[in-house]
Amino acid sequence: MKKPTDDFEAARIIITALESFGPEDQERIIRWAREKLGLTPAPPIAAQEKVAKFTGQVATPATTQTQAIKNLSSFVKEKNPQNDVQFAATVAYFHRFEAAPDKRKTEINADDLQDATRLAPRKRFKYPGQTLRNAHNLGLLD
Repeated sequence: MKKPTDDFEAARIIITALESFGPEDQERIIRWAREKLGLTPAPPIAAQEKVAKFTGQVATPATTQTQAIKNLSSFVKEKNPQNDVQFAATVAYFHRFEAAPDKRKTEINADDLQDATRLAPRKRFKYPGQTLRNAHNLGLLD
């Protein structure tokens, strides 16, 4: 089999292989492939539909994963950043996407990063602003 050159070509190969099967068979085959690759199983469509009828929203894997992580400390522990700039990127991601909806931020500053060292717990930065600039220069932050 020819190795795909990009993600879209890989998706086209999968779609071509599955299009002759019915929806239930496609779901089963994809579930088997996810298990074989060691990926987390996707919730069954029927379960998503039940949630949609009850709440008016469809639960996605990202939504259920977000609910399991409740604070910065557990998020940092799960992601296990290996250096200061990775820690800064982890903190920024948490504040943007994982924090409680009313506490989300589109930007973090040196004070936010320093506060995160207290919550994580992690050694405090001598120059947290420089760490943020370094993370930006490395392309980890916008």
